[in-house]
Amino acid sequence: SWPTPGGRLPAPRYDSPDTSPPKPDPDERSATKLPTSIKPEGPLRSEGYYLGFVVAQVIPNNGGVRWEENNPAPPPSMVSKSKNLAFDNGYMVGLLLGKDFGFVRMEAEHSILHYEKARGNGLAEIHPTTVRVILDKELTERLDFRFGIGAGIDLAKITDGAKNYRDVSFCYEFLTGLGVRLNEGLALNLDYRYFLTA
Repeated sequence: SWPTPGGRLPAPRYDSPDTSPPKPDPDERSATKLPTSIKPEGPLRSEGYYLGFVVAQVIPNNGGVRWEENNPAPPPSMVSKSKNLAFDNGYMVGLLLGKDFGFVRMEAEHSILHYEKARGNGLAEIHPTTVRVILDKELTERLDFRFGIGAGIDLAKITDGAKNYRDVSFCYEFLTGLGVRLNEGLALNLDYRYFLTA
């Protein structure tokens, strides 16, 4: 090799493909311009298990209590007696666990219904545990029409003055209402229920 004037080395040349600097791949250049995360748009309905809380106003029909007493007149026997009771409006709170299959829901719920006697001292308190099936008809992207039926058992307690009545019985209910999907994980259901127990 020949020395260059001033003792300086010649500037590097990139004429040959072996010594030229690597050029970025066109796919890599375009990939760097894309956003790092893209959230796909899908339906607001999220199928699977869910947990719910129930708060409602109770509008009770007139009810009553029945009991049996010994008949003092001979021959000895049992006599069935009853008393009609009227109640004021009350409240209901509950907790439910359900599974959404798409247009069918299965739910299990435990709740407490509480209301006072309309006249005099007394109250009624019912603790039902029910299982229900709900059919959902999609009206819009966020709105569903709901219809369901349920059945279960309950512990009913009624206080009438100084007397207390308590029994376990069968209960059933009918449900209709509207469901509003707020987002993928939260929904609000506005329902009317007809609940009956012995």
